[in-house]
Amino acid sequence: MTAPSDSVEDVVERAATGARLLTVRGAGMRLVSVASNLLLIVLVTPADLGLLAVVRGIAALAGDSSDLGFAWALLRRPEPPTPEAYRSLGGIQLLLVSVFVGVALAIPGLFSFLGPAAAVPRWGVGAVLLTLLTLPLGTGGRIRVERDMDYRRIAFLDVSSVLFQNLILLAGALTHHFAAGVFVATGTAILYTNLLLWWWAPGPLPGFSLRGWRLLAGEFAGFSLGHLGSMLNASVTPILIANLFGLSIAGLWSFATRLGNVLQLAFEGFRRAAIPAAAFLARSPEALRQLAQQSAIGAARLTCPAAALAVAALPVLGWLLPQWLPAVVLAQGYAVVFAIAGVIGASLVPVAVAERGASVVLAEQWAPLIVGWIGFGVLALAHATALVWVAIPMFVAEVIAVWFVTPATLRLRWNATLTTTVAAPAAALAATAATLALRLHPLVIAATAAVVFLGAHTARRVWLMPALMPDTSRGG
Repeated sequence: MTAPSDSVEDVVERAATGARLLTVRGAGMRLVSVASNLLLIVLVTPADLGLLAVVRGIAALAGDSSDLGFAWALLRRPEPPTPEAYRSLGGIQLLLVSVFVGVALAIPGLFSFLGPAAAVPRWGVGAVLLTLLTLPLGTGGRIRVERDMDYRRIAFLDVSSVLFQNLILLAGALTHHFAAGVFVATGTAILYTNLLLWWWAPGPLPGFSLRGWRLLAGEFAGFSLGHLGSMLNASVTPILIANLFGLSIAGLWSFATRLGNVLQLAFEGFRRAAIPAAAFLARSPEALRQLAQQSAIGAARLTCPAAALAVAALPVLGWLLPQWLPAVVLAQGYAVVFAIAGVIGASLVPVAVAERGASVVLAEQWAPLIVGWIGFGVLALAHATALVWVAIPMFVAEVIAVWFVTPATLRLRWNATLTTTVAAPAAALAATAATLALRLHPLVIAATAAVVFLGAHTARRVWLMPALMPDTSRGG
């Protein structure tokens, strides 16, 4: 596989187009999931949804355990990975998945918490686990498709997979066979995703060469350790909070992180599209900086208004649902710093990885994890529960770590475009802070922020209008 074009402008433009496609793809996936969940709430019981969550969790755990950041190691290479590299990656993944599947099938009681045998078809667990053996094929195919910067296929695959899976779930619910539908939908989605990727971009089959594995071990090690940090933050941090502060406080943290997952839609497409583009531009620092600058502006245009809207709207949630009032301050602080870290990460991490490799991923994942876990411990010793004072340093540490591990030649340059991009959201945040300090009604807070945002946005467009008008001062 070769680069999309020798032209730097073409690669950067394809990355921008891909970012927009992947952002729409993320919104489409969420829309399908929300619509399906609303229908399932009416059709099935909480226990049924619990079964769905557990089965999806098993599949996700197997996928995370066999990925370990390997794909990124091959995506960042300026040159196309060799067939030997693909064979070795496939072999490593197949071994890891086989171990996971073997242990799961050898210990029947491992999934006894799924429910009584009469309610849960045991064949379903085994069938889903066996479909996971296709993961190595899908991983290799996805790497080849993404290195071709074929974002239309990626967007189509992800949205169609979610749609396909949810249609099967709804069919199972309507026919009163939801438990079986859970396993059929999950296994079918795994097969559909991995086999379609393989069909689009076939490659070498998994191999078991110790020499090939050793050649990849050093490159994979750093990315795997970074991936481990991400897994610990997502999985262990809520458990740590629950043990230190109780389930209620852990619930507040969960609310904030779920809000972060929504905000992530605004910038994740720019980050994902920039990874293969940065690999092709790795030999040109100026081109990498151009890519980073473009990604920052694109991500900020969506993320900053979304974060400002969330901060202004959260007091209304606390007013309508008083039981969630303690979550408002935490979620507001979390939204602001998460959005800033997200924009910085989306713009700098792909280009920095292209130059410095796994050290960037290690800094990004482990800095907030270490700061956060230390902060939770200190907060517990102080007999306090204000998690916002841990969330803010966590993401500040992430931004600082990413900034300093990024080569100086690739760091963002503040310019007029960035200023105009963040001006209206910043004005809305300032208005929200002022109205909160005055203890105004939540509806007034939200309305004031909306008016200020629209006013600042309109003023920005009016201010820019002369620059956009054609010059008619000279005769034709």
